[in-house]
Amino acid sequence: AGLRSLAHAVVECAGTGELCLHHCLTEFAKGQTMLAQCAARVGEMVPVCKTLASLAALESSHLKAYARICIDVCQACEDECRKHAGHAAICGQCADACAKVIAALRSI
Repeated sequence: AGLRSLAHAVVECAGTGELCLHHCLTEFAKGQTMLAQCAARVGEMVPVCKTLASLAALESSHLKAYARICIDVCQACEDECRKHAGHAAICGQCADACAKVIAALRSI
C-alpha cells in the first residue's frame, strides 16, 4: 500500500504541475514573465515525478536512489511555486503537491 500511495501522490503532483505549467504559459502569452523560473522548476518536476511513479509502481530497486533526486527537484519546485501562491491558486496547489511528495518520499 505504501508504494501504491506514493505512486498516486507523484502522479497527482505531476498532473498539478501540468496545470501550473499551463498557467505559466498563459501568462507568458500575455507578456508576463515573472513566472519564468516557476515554469522552469515545474518543467523539471513533472517528468521526474512521472518517472518516480513508474519506479514506485514497479517496486524498482532503484527507487530509493531516484527518490533523493526527486526530493531535490520537488523541493526546488515547491520553493519557487510557493513564491507565487498569492498570484494564483494553482501555484499554491503545485507547491502543496510537491510538499506531499517530499513527505511521502522521506518515509520510504
